[in-house]
Amino acid sequence: MKQFLNDYNSFRESILSLLWTQWTSLGVSGHAPECKSLLDPEALLLFSLSLGRYDARLFDEIADWLSINGEFISTQRLAAMQQTYSFSSGPQLSALAGYLSRNSEYRLKWHRLSEQYAASGQDPLFFTIKGKPLPVSSNHDEIFLSKGLLRSPLTLRGLSRPFHPENPAAYLLALRAFMGISARCEMFCILAGRKEIHAAEAARLACCSRKTAQNALREMSRSGYVVGTVGQREKQ
Repeated sequence: MKQFLNDYNSFRESILSLLWTQWTSLGVSGHAPECKSLLDPEALLLFSLSLGRYDARLFDEIADWLSINGEFISTQRLAAMQQTYSFSSGPQLSALAGYLSRNSEYRLKWHRLSEQYAASGQDPLFFTIKGKPLPVSSNHDEIFLSKGLLRSPLTLRGLSRPFHPENPAAYLLALRAFMGISARCEMFCILAGRKEIHAAEAARLACCSRKTAQNALREMSRSGYVVGTVGQREKQ
């Protein structure tokens, strides 16, 4: 059992190291090898808000990054992913959305998510790498407290950078900056990595409705840069 726990903690450390690599490639302040693979920002955020409870610094640097780059995150896609895959990050997501809602530019974008999730009780937000709760002072952050999470007040350092559009990791974010937040950006990235795909599979990968994927692909095919082929049962 002891060996199993040691292996599990080592695995957790490896995952956190990978998350640092991915986030620093998007502009989070830190030192890590650069990621050269396309990143899905919504999936990365939800997964990180779960694992980030074992690394308080990573968690707060992500919050700092969102204050700079949050306009390019799809809150609709975040909600759909959270509902579909049941990440254990709902209360953390709503707490950060509450912070972002304080910014007048983000208020309407993040307000709905800020009211969507809360923990059933009151639990410490952060843990040691071995899973033991970190001590929390009596001075609690009110927004996190309202979501059932105990932590000291969140202070953003302001050291995060805007994502670098030439880094492959930020390609989806760069597309959104150019064309706006829409399923078409996800469709473009999916098509860039596959020879062909069915609309249902594209919808699953993009975490959107099949109709949304079909409409986006149909409209994109009118450009001449995307070609549809009809088989016996389905269209690719």
